[in-house]
Amino acid sequence: MSNEPKVSSPLVSFEKKGGEQLVRVQKLNGSEYDLRKAPWFYNPSEFKDIPILKTETLRTGEIRYYNDWVSFTVTTSFKEIKIVVKKNDTGQSRSYTFYGQGEKIGFIIKVLQKG
Repeated sequence: MSNEPKVSSPLVSFEKKGGEQLVRVQKLNGSEYDLRKAPWFYNPSEFKDIPILKTETLRTGEIRYYNDWVSFTVTTSFKEIKIVVKKNDTGQSRSYTFYGQGEKIGFIIKVLQKG
């Protein structure tokens, strides 16, 4: 189990103006985790109310999962996820939960943004 992933910040908050934050993924024992080993479950079918994320591989080799207001980019080091949130003009707070899966257990990153 010590080889399974955990995140440095499972809850990431943003102000209405948006912004960018990095979340480090490491093993439960504290050593580095290589995200190339993680099969992603960012949109499990049992969560039908979660908007589907689009996926693209950038020219830099980074893998980006995104929708209209939030993106999760696996950096080229495969040790961090860069979260970018656009400005929130909806007048309401919003959230998105990103699911990642290791071999036996997974991790979540919950993004909250003020409205």
